[in-house]
Amino acid sequence: MALWMPNPSVNQAAMESTPTELLDRLAYSKSAKFPKATLKEIVARKEEMIPHLIAILESATANPAEYLEGPRVMLPTYAAYLLAQF
Repeated sequence: MALWMPNPSVNQAAMESTPTELLDRLAYSKSAKFPKATLKEIVARKEEMIPHLIAILESATANPAEYLEGPRVMLPTYAAYLLAQF
């Protein structure tokens, strides 16, 4: 099974996370592991997440300094990658 295909085994309790909570889980830290489960959940909720992913790219374009370092550094990369998958 491809990594980016919706997975019917995604925990339904986890699906109760808000879009903001999901995006917060993508925050970068040196000790963070690749957020595979979070990315799978975002893919499973594609239609709901698309506007939020587009908003990240718009924000990064308007305010690039906010995304150059710190926990938000990977958000535009994840957003672009997920949108390309859709």
